[in-house]
Amino acid sequence: MAAAKKLLQIDPGAKIIVASGYLNDPIMADYKDYGFRAAVAKPFELKDLILSLLFSDDVVGRNFCLAISCFLRKHQVGL
Repeated sequence: MAAAKKLLQIDPGAKIIVASGYLNDPIMADYKDYGFRAAVAKPFELKDLILSLLFSDDVVGRNFCLAISCFLRKHQVGL
């Protein structure tokens, strides 16, 4: 949490994602209240992280989503 605060002090527009294995953690439940843009539960696979990025409110832009989609098709990665 201290690192996230520091990042947001440096850049209030930083897009920070929290990852934790403690699902009962208040930060995971209310991640937006702590300045995070998305939350991913550990353990996770790459596809879980990608889906979290793609479906979060404002972590990534449309161009990123298109690039990831093209990459996944090219490498035949199924989600």
